[in-house]
Amino acid sequence: LVIDDEELVRRAVMRALELNPRSLEALGTLGKIAYLQGDLAGAEAIYKSGFKIKPDWAHGHFNLAAIYINSGRIADARPQLVETLRLDPLNSEARRLLKGLR
Repeated sequence: LVIDDEELVRRAVMRALELNPRSLEALGTLGKIAYLQGDLAGAEAIYKSGFKIKPDWAHGHFNLAAIYINSGRIADARPQLVETLRLDPLNSEARRLLKGLR
């Protein structure tokens, strides 16, 4: 995702969520915007809200792990990466990050 105008994208995503509140793609984009803006707590909350829609959302687990890693919350990141790999065994980036946490 390349974001030239984060506010414009955020408004479009919010509109998409009004039309389809269960859109994991829109939630993922909103989480990424929050993350890129340095709002790690907001991004975490957004991804966690996605698990209420789809608990086995591999992309959400992976991104939540990245938030935890960047927040220094390694103990919280590990189970998210394990869950990512359970749901998406071919995710080489999750495998690489998990290996790096050991």
